[in-house]
Amino acid sequence: MSKSSAIRDQYFPFILFLISPILSLFIALKESKATWAKNILWMFVVFFAMSLAVIHDAWDISRYIQQFKDYYSAGISFSAFWEDITTNSPDFLQPLINYLVSKITGSTMVILTVYGIIYGYFFSRNIFFAIEFLGENLGRVTALILFAVAFIISIIEFNGFRYWTASHMFVYGLVNYYLKERKAYGVFWIFLTFTLHFSFSLNVVVFIIHEIALRRRVILTIIMYVITLNLGKIGIEQYMPKEVMPKTYQTKAKDYTSSDNMQQVQEQEAGQSINGYVNWPFTTLNYLSWFTIIILLIEIWYRGRVYEKMEMLSMIFFFGAIANLAATNSISGARFLSVFSLMFFLYFMYIYKDLIQNYYFKVLTEYYSWVFVVIGIVNIRRVFDVLGFSALLGGPVVRAWMPEDIPIIDAFKAFFPSF
Repeated sequence: MSKSSAIRDQYFPFILFLISPILSLFIALKESKATWAKNILWMFVVFFAMSLAVIHDAWDISRYIQQFKDYYSAGISFSAFWEDITTNSPDFLQPLINYLVSKITGSTMVILTVYGIIYGYFFSRNIFFAIEFLGENLGRVTALILFAVAFIISIIEFNGFRYWTASHMFVYGLVNYYLKERKAYGVFWIFLTFTLHFSFSLNVVVFIIHEIALRRRVILTIIMYVITLNLGKIGIEQYMPKEVMPKTYQTKAKDYTSSDNMQQVQEQEAGQSINGYVNWPFTTLNYLSWFTIIILLIEIWYRGRVYEKMEMLSMIFFFGAIANLAATNSISGARFLSVFSLMFFLYFMYIYKDLIQNYYFKVLTEYYSWVFVVIGIVNIRRVFDVLGFSALLGGPVVRAWMPEDIPIIDAFKAFFPSF
């Protein structure tokens, strides 16, 4: 291939992106080993953010947008802004982004685009870590697994920008720290997460404790993980050392672990329960997780098997144990389990070439592979509920000139009422 042809092939997907982001994304996934492919996925997430046609009032991002508009209309000074967030908000990074952008524009599309740039960077890097880890093992079954993993914390979770961006950032930091041997770089992103969401101060503490006391103690951390699955609610708010926390953290900790608040949220979630077909594929994915854990336990404990970078595995299960406790003892604790799942399946991809040598694991992944397709379809359907129809008509240039848009699902229903 000539140099000019190589340059043309490299830049063609980016040019196509301006016309049809969806088509360019398909090309990027097909050519996933190309150096530019991850950036097409990154750009697609940005396009998704700027193309949201529906922002529900219950979504966290609606509050961020309102805060952004308030900053723009109020025109407060930086000193007043800084005093306010340092007094009332320990997780200052998102308000700081709002403040800085509000000094330039009051456009909702612009702030969504900025959020998309940040969220999309970490999302795209984590997905392409998995592709890189699979390497030559990227076939039909692994591609389907990867398809499902991409939806553990998917682009639709962009609506909870602070927590889910921090989630991808945390996992990105761990992968760099443990699997890429970029220690200082990984630690930087791990520690930055709690400035984006308060609850990640717990993640940072878990990381520090692991590095001091539990590094490579895989059997012990697996046992801790299994035990905590059955502990249930233990009233964690009674044991939190709130008196040694900064004042702003004390308020947040109380809100997150209050029994009354937890009951209120659980009642709201019960009243907003979604169709069972959304849940069962993820339940099946959990069964695969359990089967993989059993294989790992047998291989490591009984057969003395040593996998690469087992310090990452001990970190995953120690975090999983804490996530199990958080899931039953704080308002949004169940979200920690999603972070655990993403960590687990990325490491799963990392050691896949070794796991696939186990006959039972190979048979099970083949059996479950089409369940992963259902997971993807269910989540694509969720995307259709909020992504603007302009995403099918053109690229970001077209979207930028459309003041209003309708969700893809509404457009389809107009032509196919039974859809």
